[in-house]
Amino acid sequence: MKKLLLVLVAFTMALAMNAQASAKAELADNQQLLGYYLSDKLNKKGFGLPEWGENEHCKAAIKLTADMLKPYVGMKIVNVRFGLSYKLDKSRVFITSLTNGYEGEDVVSQDVASTVADWNNVALETPYYIEKDKSILVGFDFAQKTRMKGLYYSAECYPLSVVEEGITTMPILIYGDSGNGEYWHEIGTRTGNLSIQVIIEGSIEKYSVTAFDFKVVQGEINKPAEAKVKVTNNGKDAVSKLNYVVSVDGKASAEQEATLENALEPGNTGTFNAVIPAVDSYGKKAVKIEITKVNGNENTAENKTANGFLGVPQEFYPRNVVIEEFTTEKCGNCPRVAADLHKALASLDKERVFAVAHHSAYGTDWLTQPCDEEMYGLMFNGMLNSFAPAMMFNRDCDAIPDDDDSKTGNVFLPVVYAQISGYAQILLNKQSNSQLQMDVTYDGASDRLLSL
Repeated sequence: MKKLLLVLVAFTMALAMNAQASAKAELADNQQLLGYYLSDKLNKKGFGLPEWGENEHCKAAIKLTADMLKPYVGMKIVNVRFGLSYKLDKSRVFITSLTNGYEGEDVVSQDVASTVADWNNVALETPYYIEKDKSILVGFDFAQKTRMKGLYYSAECYPLSVVEEGITTMPILIYGDSGNGEYWHEIGTRTGNLSIQVIIEGSIEKYSVTAFDFKVVQGEINKPAEAKVKVTNNGKDAVSKLNYVVSVDGKASAEQEATLENALEPGNTGTFNAVIPAVDSYGKKAVKIEITKVNGNENTAENKTANGFLGVPQEFYPRNVVIEEFTTEKCGNCPRVAADLHKALASLDKERVFAVAHHSAYGTDWLTQPCDEEMYGLMFNGMLNSFAPAMMFNRDCDAIPDDDDSKTGNVFLPVVYAQISGYAQILLNKQSNSQLQMDVTYDGASDRLLSL
C-alpha cells in the first residue's frame, strides 16, 4: 500500500489562488454539471510536479463515488471538461470504471488533439451510462515537463488548474512516478480541487435533495436534540431553504423549516441541523427525517429520508479523550506536532486525556507495531495513501470540525497546539452515556498489561 507525505506548503504551485471565471459551460435543460466544484473558475497560476522528473505518462483525475452518482443512475455522461493553466500539446480524456482502489477498466478513452489554457470541453463520441453502485475516475492525460527558466521551472511545468472551491474531503489524484514506480497518488494538500467536471444528461429534477442516514444522536429527556443531516442537491437551482418532518418511533411531528448558512449549489453536498422534538422516556428511539420541500417546492428526490437513532440515557458520565497520533522517524514535520501535543497535554486534565502514538501511515520505524499498520487505512477515510503527522480524537470524525481543511476521515493535521487542546476540550465538555470500569495489571512474563 502506497503512502505519501502530506505537504502543507504551496506544493510547487503558486496557490495564491489566482482564480478567474473562464469559459462557461453551456447546459441544456436536461443537463447538469458534476464535479468537486461547479463554477467556471480556473486558476491561472498552475499546479505541477516537476520535482518528480519529466514524464509523458501522467494523468490527473477526480473520483466520482457511487454515492455522488446515485441520483443519476441510468443517465449518461456526454461531456468531460478539464481546465488548464498552460496548454498541452495533446491529451486524452478517460472514464475508468473502478473495481479495486483506483484500478479498473477505461470505459471511455478519447484523444484530444489540441488544448487551450482554459476550459477544454470534450463531447464524448460514446457517452458513458451511469451504473448503480459503481464509482468512476474521470480525468485526462498530461506530460509533466521539467524545463527551467533561469533558476526556476517554467510555466509549462505547471499545466493543471486547482481552484480553492467546492468540497474539501477528496484528494487531488495524480498518476505518476514519485520515485517508486508509476501509480495513483493522493495529494493531500487540501488547498483546492482539480478543474475537472462532467456534463450529465437525463431527466434532471429542478427541486431534488437526497438525504443520508446518520448514526446515534445523544439527547436528554424532555429536551429537543439536534441531528446533523448530510444532504446532496441534485436539482437545477441552488438550495437555501429546506422543510422537513421528524418522526420518532413512528410518530411524526409538525413540519419544520431550516435555512442553510450557505446556499447549496447543484451537485454539491452539505449538512443542516434538524431539530428532533423532545421525548418523555429513556431509551433508543428510531428517527426518520424526511425532507419534504426544497426552496418551498416539493422535494422530488427518490431518497429523501435520513434514518438514524436518538439515544436518551438515564445517567451521564464525564467523557474522557484518547488522542491518537500517527508519526514516524521518517517524517520531518512530526517532531513539531509531537511538541505541540506535549504542550497541549500539559494544559488538559491528565486524569481524562490520554495520548497514543502509532508509528505508521507515511512510514514505519523500529517502534511500529502490527496493529498500527492494520488500522490506519480505516482512519484515513479508506484512502490508499495516508500521511503523517496526523491525529484523531476518540476515533470520531465529528470531533474534527468540517471547516478544518486537513480533515481526512477521522484524522487531521494539527497546525498549532491550540487546535489539539481546543478539539480535546470540546469533547471533555460533552457528556458520555456509558461508563467502562477496568482494572489492569502488568504481567512481567509476557511483558503485557492485562485486564482483570
